[in-house]
Amino acid sequence: MENQAEKRARMLVEQWLVAHPERVRNRRRKPDDFLNWKLAAIRSVRDGNPYDVENILSWLATQAEGAAMED
Repeated sequence: MENQAEKRARMLVEQWLVAHPERVRNRRRKPDDFLNWKLAAIRSVRDGNPYDVENILSWLATQAEGAAMED
């Protein structure tokens, strides 16, 4: 069962993804990669500074996009 922090983090990640459809495009094409990215993002938001969600998710997206360029 999800606790409140987990639910809040999941909601924030989903909102960010809707607001930034151009980000992590490379992950969105591969369901497993996208799920892994979302789970990492949820953990990072849950464990990070609640006032820094935008920067946390932007940084994770940049890391994912950069890693895809190496493929």
